[in-house]
Amino acid sequence: MEPLLPEGSSLLALLDALPSLAFIADANVTVLEANRSARQWLGDGVGTRLSLPPGDVLHCIFPRDSHGDCGTTEFCPSCFVRRSIEAVLSGQPAPRRVAHMILGTNGRSEDRWFLVSASPLVLGDRRLVLVVLEDATQIVELREFLPLCPGCGASREASDALAQARVFLRKHPDFLRADELCDKCRQRPPEGIGPGDEAGELA
Repeated sequence: MEPLLPEGSSLLALLDALPSLAFIADANVTVLEANRSARQWLGDGVGTRLSLPPGDVLHCIFPRDSHGDCGTTEFCPSCFVRRSIEAVLSGQPAPRRVAHMILGTNGRSEDRWFLVSASPLVLGDRRLVLVVLEDATQIVELREFLPLCPGCGASREASDALAQARVFLRKHPDFLRADELCDKCRQRPPEGIGPGDEAGELA
């Protein structure tokens, strides 16, 4: 199949300049194109995973585990990626919002959150949809262990915010900068520093 955006096209160059994951879908809710960030994120063999529904391209676990096609499982009506594409195709606004997905690669499942936006895109006589996914996983995970009420900002009872912070730092060891180390850790050798190291855990 001929690529939607040939190599060297100005639109592809513009999409490739975006740091977020960007996809182009058609009226059949089929992903036809992915920008450089999306291709790098999807890894090897990305070309063989295009011309497919969004759930198949992104490795959503629900079609796989439900033995159904993307868009047909009981979980699909709540998929904000698909709903955003369908809304744009029907001429309705698609509000920008954070969506939760469970993605599966290499036999593992992973919770990911994306800030999803979708906009109409016309190429010649084709009505298409530009979908942009910004990875918001770290922000959402941080928000989950903050002991604050989202309504008024008052403190609420936290089960163990410190334990959750340790789990977060093990998952994202590059989140904190070296200049944020405590005095004790600054005096330790570099190889002994890290949230996964027992002596280097948050006190």
